Amino acid sequence: MKGIGADPRIGESHLNVDHGEYWGYGGPCLDKDMRAFIAHLKVVGCVREARFFGADRTYNEAELHIQGLKPEDVNRRDAAEIVQKKKRKTS
Repeated sequence: MKGIGADPRIGESHLNVDHGEYWGYGGPCLDKDMRAFIAHLKVVGCVREARFFGADRTYNEAELHIQGLKPEDVNRRDAAEIVQKKKRKTS
């Protein structure tokens, strides 16, 4: 993972799944980029790889769901809104 974090376009901060307000993946680009990547894999015939990344996406969505969140909730990085959604889930 350090190799991926060494890429200045990614950085080590993007490899941490504990974002304080929630854990899992998110941010303004990752969900839409993953959907596009999976769709592209299917178009070029990489079905097994598309299933692999699709399973990863499903896992991460389940992690968010446990916290009362959806990918679109964490796409904006609005910490206050994320905290409020989590509080509603636990009350």
